[in-house]
Amino acid sequence: MLFPFQYFSGVSCDSRKILPRGIFVAINGYQRNGFDYIEDAISRGAIIVLYDTSNYNNVLQLRSNYIVDKSYEIIKKIGSDVSFEIKNSKCNNLQESFANEIRNILDNYENNIYPKAILIRTECLMEFLAFASRHYNSKQPNFMVAVTGTDGKTSICNIAQQVFREMADFWNGESICIGSLGVKTVSYVKGNLTESSFPLKSALTTPNSEEFFEILNEFHYLSNCFFEATSIGLDQHRIDFANIQIGVFSNFHEDHIDIHKTYENYFNAKLRLFGELINSNGVAIINDSIPHLEKIKDVCSARNIKIIKYGVRDDSDVQLVSTTRRGEILEVEFNIFGMRICTTSKIFAQFQMLNLCAVICIAIAKLQMNEYSISLADFVKKIAEIIPNINSVYGRLSKIDGHDVFVDSGHTPNAMLTTLRDLRMTYDKIILVFGCGGDRDKHKRRRMAEIAKTYADFVIVTDDNPRNEPAHLIRSELLSASSSFIEVSNRRYAISLAIQLMAWINNFTFLTPLLKEKMLIKNTGKFCVLIAGKGHEKEQIILEDRIPFSDFDAVKNALNELNNV
Repeated sequence: MLFPFQYFSGVSCDSRKILPRGIFVAINGYQRNGFDYIEDAISRGAIIVLYDTSNYNNVLQLRSNYIVDKSYEIIKKIGSDVSFEIKNSKCNNLQESFANEIRNILDNYENNIYPKAILIRTECLMEFLAFASRHYNSKQPNFMVAVTGTDGKTSICNIAQQVFREMADFWNGESICIGSLGVKTVSYVKGNLTESSFPLKSALTTPNSEEFFEILNEFHYLSNCFFEATSIGLDQHRIDFANIQIGVFSNFHEDHIDIHKTYENYFNAKLRLFGELINSNGVAIINDSIPHLEKIKDVCSARNIKIIKYGVRDDSDVQLVSTTRRGEILEVEFNIFGMRICTTSKIFAQFQMLNLCAVICIAIAKLQMNEYSISLADFVKKIAEIIPNINSVYGRLSKIDGHDVFVDSGHTPNAMLTTLRDLRMTYDKIILVFGCGGDRDKHKRRRMAEIAKTYADFVIVTDDNPRNEPAHLIRSELLSASSSFIEVSNRRYAISLAIQLMAWINNFTFLTPLLKEKMLIKNTGKFCVLIAGKGHEKEQIILEDRIPFSDFDAVKNALNELNNV
């Protein structure tokens, strides 16, 4: 028997959001077990509770007056379309029996009798939540692009939104972008394309299925959607059943091993986007430097998914040929399907030009998937014209106006390495402020410290988001990489110290020998400060507290203090 969604008002994995006649999905999460909230959900009106099979013994301990039957099960059925079916070996006429039990529960509510619910076990809890969330929020934008990869997801999504806006005279420039910067929309207001934004309720880069499909449904009228598909989000089926035309794979480096346990599991989580979620006959846009490229190709080929490659190789469909810095401007050369274009960019980070290559691929894929009255050659010329208008992405090597101070969100070894190498092309010396988050990927801390020691000239180790780990132990791990590192636990003070040091070094010809020895530098060359790890974030997480904090605000305050001295 197919699950009868028509009986119910909606679905949620948050007991506080349950409405009368609702479905509660009791997810066993990393920090909390949804099973603990079953009674709360029922008291609020849930008449169906789905729980993971692993919690079956716990269900037996629930008060019997909550439970109608313990014999129901939901299974996922895969045919031409995915469906979810209810089974109960004790029922001869399952459909009639289930309908009668639902009616009895509803009658009880009308007569103010103590609430009851049908508890249903399943091994596909997260998939059901995604399927049900889409059922109750069924509308989506017409053109959907999912971006996965260790780094670059946020930049690609946000640059794509800018590019599509700049091409509004060619196609509909309205869009929505979902990811670590929250939700950003570009829509027509009184005839003008206008930006607005708001934070995600869940504070997850890829929101849970419920929030994800609610957002898509609310903004379905915006033609284009770009969203970040994290490995954890993919592994937890949060975006299953979305109508995805294009998938982008930006890069791949070891990360989130604390969650996925192995490198293979982490890779396979990302591979789901191409092996299961992109529409058949869709498009995969792949950075051709990714390991296991052939495996990705095989997966796409099996589902008739077209591949567009980008990168620095000569056989890339969209190739980054060269970048040259001229002051604040980058001169960039691309080879786009055999057509060379030279243009400029005001984005400071040279590594962002590879992300721009991915966005060019997205635009060309849309061109090829739809009938537009323009040749590819003219389209490429149009791209060359709009690239100078594209701004840098907030918190991604963002340069503070008028100062050689940068704020960057990079919190992986590869991101830090790429950023430091990029700055080294322009600056002689780098003062780095960084830390590592608690309860996350402990194995990468030493690698990040070694990268800091190799590529930065002066390193201040501070707190990132220590969460439930003792902050001083995290700092100790990083400090063990070099005796020249300085420890400043308070992030605000660490940022202030870095900016003062840069000012002193740039403006004074004399430094004490002791300070020179500690800094391992000579008083020559152009300095910059890099504040790494948090970027766009508006808070610092210490234990269970989320304390308002912004690296941008800390930098601006430090600069103001310096000017007042």
